[in-house]
Amino acid sequence: MRHLLIISVLALGLLAGPLPVSADVVIRSQADGIVRGQLGAAAAPEVALARVADALSVTASDFTFTHTRTSLIGVHHRGTQTIAGVPVDGTTAAVHVIGGEVTKVEAVATTAVGTPTRRPVSPADAERAALAALDARDAVSVVSERLLVPTEGRLVDTWRVGVVAPLVAAMVDVSAADGRVLRTFDDRHFAPTTATPRLAEATATLFNPNPIATSGHTDMRQDVDVAGVDIDHSTDGRIAEELVDLPIVGFDPARAAAGNLSGPAANVIGAGPMVPVLG
Repeated sequence: MRHLLIISVLALGLLAGPLPVSADVVIRSQADGIVRGQLGAAAAPEVALARVADALSVTASDFTFTHTRTSLIGVHHRGTQTIAGVPVDGTTAAVHVIGGEVTKVEAVATTAVGTPTRRPVSPADAERAALAALDARDAVSVVSERLLVPTEGRLVDTWRVGVVAPLVAAMVDVSAADGRVLRTFDDRHFAPTTATPRLAEATATLFNPNPIATSGHTDMRQDVDVAGVDIDHSTDGRIAEELVDLPIVGFDPARAAAGNLSGPAANVIGAGPMVPVLG
């Protein structure tokens, strides 16, 4: 009975406070794939991930860090799980350093199994297969990336080809083993543009002007992607509450035909991925 009492007291003590991982690492909060706290002094991201790998249920050596960005508040390292040098789709790793200390580490690994094919088709062959599948002519952008894609518990070696052309904005998965087209993702978004009264039916979801201004919460933070730009979700749930739907009106049809959304409320320029269908 005395032993049971001691065990119960120790368990309550662990629940009541932060979980020490080592002398230099203290996890203060934890969610799926994320730990926060005092996670040690700034170090190479591989080292920082290794400190908390057990808490995240991952193997640190499975991840490769490929991007580093310096923001106003700190340094952010990002990467993915890789197998034989090929990134695994849907996996992620991140190490965030603020004030010389690691404050947050993220890692999500796959449970699917498999390895890259030994003799993959070339990216040029994959791109030709993608263009043929889309019947895309005069493409303005064709970009391919090799990935291991989890599919029904297996990792499928894949060339993911992004294509932007007149009337086309899509991604095509092509088998790296034999060049077959596996699936196509159409990234186009349509809005009626043929009659002025119908323009009110088309809306955009956006901040107006920004979530800090509309909420008054100056401590809001938006997550960023590997390129350092905002992504469409955040760990701060208050941000989404500031989104509003507004009609898309007054844009320049001539510039829209070239793939640029430009008007009194927007100025999105570049080769894509917006490819409007007018008429």
